[in-house]
Amino acid sequence: MKAEIISVGTELLLGETLDTNSNYLAQELPEIGIDLLWATQIGDNFDRLIDIFNNAMRRSDIIFVTGGLGPTEDDITRETLAKALNESLTIDKKQEKQLRNFFSERKREFPEKNVKQATIIKSAKFLSNPIGTAPGWWIKKNSIEIILMPGPPAEMKKMWQEQIKPLLIKESDSVLVKKIIKTSTLGESNINEMVEQFLHYKNPSVGIYVKKDGVSLRIAAKAKNKATAMNLIKPVEKKLKKILKGYVWGEDDEKYGEIILKNMIEKNLTLGLIESVTGGKIADEITNYNNSSKYFLGSLIAYDKNVKIFSGLDSKFLKEEGTVSAATTKKLAKNAKNIFNSDLGLAITGVAGNKAVEKHESGTLFLSITDGERFLNKEMIISGDRIQIKNRAVFLAFALINEFMLKK
Repeated sequence: MKAEIISVGTELLLGETLDTNSNYLAQELPEIGIDLLWATQIGDNFDRLIDIFNNAMRRSDIIFVTGGLGPTEDDITRETLAKALNESLTIDKKQEKQLRNFFSERKREFPEKNVKQATIIKSAKFLSNPIGTAPGWWIKKNSIEIILMPGPPAEMKKMWQEQIKPLLIKESDSVLVKKIIKTSTLGESNINEMVEQFLHYKNPSVGIYVKKDGVSLRIAAKAKNKATAMNLIKPVEKKLKKILKGYVWGEDDEKYGEIILKNMIEKNLTLGLIESVTGGKIADEITNYNNSSKYFLGSLIAYDKNVKIFSGLDSKFLKEEGTVSAATTKKLAKNAKNIFNSDLGLAITGVAGNKAVEKHESGTLFLSITDGERFLNKEMIISGDRIQIKNRAVFLAFALINEFMLKK
């Protein structure tokens, strides 16, 4: 089944709002055997919307539309689609009553312009919206299905999960199941060489892509049901994990912070931290997860040279080794362990700005972790702007913790 997504709203084209709806649906559709071939962002323009709808109906079997279902004058998705389908809009009295009740239950006056949200065409059926005023439409006409959903992501997702997806699953004769293997410390080209033979597979297929939490491999299989698809995936997954042993840190929707938390608690280890270049982002990410206090004792943001001295470094040592260096970072890691009386001490220094610091170019990072006897140190140069470098550094800090525990 050939599918198309149309996201409506001038704010999308101006960059004022991110089109998270398309991203969400693009991940959902393969699971129910629907092939997404086109995705379009379009502004609130009557003529261009009609053209988009006409093009979509010529080339797609099912069309998903988000946005433009509000009560204002520039919310014209219903009107343009009705025109494209050569149908008339009429007010549905039952839907109008529901709308008026929505406002009265919240002790709000009903704006008469909201009546347009109760309009519908003959070939459509309403999709209820329990958390908003804009109902969706499900249209079946001339072997084409068109599904309208509200633009606000929370409303769209609820409508999708509770009303649309279950029906599409019943209609589907196949599913696409994905398995994600997440790796760290290896680059995309390295992994490509290691698993090249698998990249030519058709079903299941294997793909490689880079995200901020490392390089991921996606194994995807199409079959009549999920169980059959998983039987196709499992042998390939096993082979890939064997090849990438030592580099795999998680799978599917797992987050590195969750993996570190789980492993630290299981090993009954605690962590103290001194971070410079990241300015507290490592501690922030660690504490985004419940129960992080069971292993994370605290962090010192030693951004300034004097704070590094406060942490226990000698000013003469800093003058000789520099505030950004392998030797300084190693000492800070030991100090972190001592300050927080933790099992492990972790430290990071580097350059996130666009100017060199102590002859180190932008993107230079030094990381160190210790248990008091054994050290694991890393030095690397990564690309990106200040925010990208800091975010990447957080991931690399987690990778260092994971690698240290694996070798323990």
